[in-house]
Amino acid sequence: GGSSCPSCPIPVPRLVENLTGMATADPISKFKARAPPTHSSYSVDLESPWNPDDGILEEFEIDLELAAKFYTEQACCGLLMAPYCWPVVPLVYTCLRDNSTDQVWGLWLAVSKENVYVVRRRRKSCLRCYCCDVGEIRKIIPVANVQDVMITGPAGTAVCCFVPNVLH
Repeated sequence: GGSSCPSCPIPVPRLVENLTGMATADPISKFKARAPPTHSSYSVDLESPWNPDDGILEEFEIDLELAAKFYTEQACCGLLMAPYCWPVVPLVYTCLRDNSTDQVWGLWLAVSKENVYVVRRRRKSCLRCYCCDVGEIRKIIPVANVQDVMITGPAGTAVCCFVPNVLH
């Protein structure tokens, strides 16, 4: 089975089992839509992006709430570091929070026998206008191209010691 770092939102995958064929399943039937975020609005499609043709063996979940909170705090601290931005912080906070939520809830990771899949769903950005949308990105990495994998746990802080680093 897989394990995870106690302070890291991304579980340590059981990649070796999946790639050597030890894991078995009818994979597509077990992948379900994500529950909507509880703390903000969202614009991303929460349905699983996997097709039967992808041959997905396992999908890897991220601690969505923790990651969204981290990205929101990081963006807000970045604004607060520039005094000329202070007047707009109350106006753009909701956009920053919702953009961070879309960024995280729209990220999907999975592995098949041949490939590692990374999907970023279409999402709102900037001031959340249609003209600022970011299109879907689907990256397929052949397993044969994966050589050295090192998992580093989070440590320290981001944005000048103000936001604890919970992601790596």
